[in-house]
Amino acid sequence: QQQNRRVFQQPVRGMEIFPAADATPWDLIKTVIADSDYYVLIVGGRYGSTGPEGISYTEMEYDFAHELGKPIIGFVHGEPDLIPAGKSEMEPEARRRLDDFRNKIAKKHFKTWITKDQLKSTLITSLVYTIRTNPQQGWVRNQGLDNQELLTRLAQLQAKFDLLSAEAEELKKIACLNSENKKYADGQDQFDLYFGWKDYKKSKAYRKTLSWDNIFYMLGETMLVPAKELQIKNMLVTMIYASLHEYPTIYEESILLKNSYEVQSKIHVDYLCLRAVIHQFLALRLIEAFPVPYQQESHGNFGASGTEIDRFWALTEKGRVRFLDRYAVLAEPVSSR
Repeated sequence: QQQNRRVFQQPVRGMEIFPAADATPWDLIKTVIADSDYYVLIVGGRYGSTGPEGISYTEMEYDFAHELGKPIIGFVHGEPDLIPAGKSEMEPEARRRLDDFRNKIAKKHFKTWITKDQLKSTLITSLVYTIRTNPQQGWVRNQGLDNQELLTRLAQLQAKFDLLSAEAEELKKIACLNSENKKYADGQDQFDLYFGWKDYKKSKAYRKTLSWDNIFYMLGETMLVPAKELQIKNMLVTMIYASLHEYPTIYEESILLKNSYEVQSKIHVDYLCLRAVIHQFLALRLIEAFPVPYQQESHGNFGASGTEIDRFWALTEKGRVRFLDRYAVLAEPVSSR
C-alpha cells in the first residue's frame, strides 16, 4: 500500500530550471513536458514569443502535450477586453493568432478566470480533481528525503482519514434516521436571498426571491467538480447581478460603473443565506463536503485549513444525476420509414 503512495516535491517546472546545455530551447521544453505528469495552460492577453514557424512557444507546448496525451488543465481569461493594454497584444496579427489559439483551446475542456483570486481558486480545485481522477506516476528529486519520517507521517494521516471517514458514516446514518419523516423545501419552493449593495456594513438589505431549483441548477455547474465555498458565494452574486434591473436605485448606480466585475464587487450576499443554501442542499443529499488536500507547511507539518474560503463542496451522485438530467442532450428518436 505504501508503494502506491506518490510524493510530489517541487512539482512545478518552469524555464528558470533549464540547464545551460548544448540544446535549443524548444528541445529543452519538449523534454520537460515529456517528463511531466500534467500540463497546466494559463492564457491571458498575450500570444507570446514565437518560434521559427511563427507559432508561439505556448501554443507549440500545448500541441506537443496534446500529442503526447498528457492530462491538460486549461485556464483562459474570461473577459480579455478588460485586460490592461500593457498586458494585451496590440498588433492585429498577434491578436488574430491569440483568438485562433483561444478557439483551439475552447474545443477541449477548460475553465475561465478574470481575477488572480479566481484563477488561484480554480487552479487548485481543478488540479486536485485531476490528480484524484487521473493519477500519474509522480516524481521525487533525491535530496536526502527521510523516507522513514515520511512514511510515519503518511501512516498518521491515513489513520486520521480512516477515523474521520468512520465518523462521517455514523453521522450519515443518524441524519437519515432523523430525516425519514421530514420533507425539506425543494423544487419550486421559494427562498429569500438577502444581499447588500456597495458598503456591506451600512447598506440597506435587499431581497431576491428564487426557487430552490433556480439556485441548484445555477450552482450545479460550479460543483460538478469540487468548488470552494467562495466560488459558490460568487455564483450567488452573479445570480443577483443578472436581475439588478429589478432594483431601480441600484441599477441606476450600477450603469455608471466601468464593467461587470466592478458591479459584482459591490454586491454582498448575506452570510446566513449562503449557509442556508449549503445546508439545504446537504439535507437534500445533493452536495457533499470535499476534503481539503493536506499540504506540507513551511515548518514541515501537514495540515489543512478550515476557514470559509477553504471549504470545498461537490455534487453527490444524486446531485449529478439531477443536474445532468436537465442539461444533457437527449438523443432524437429514430423515425421508421
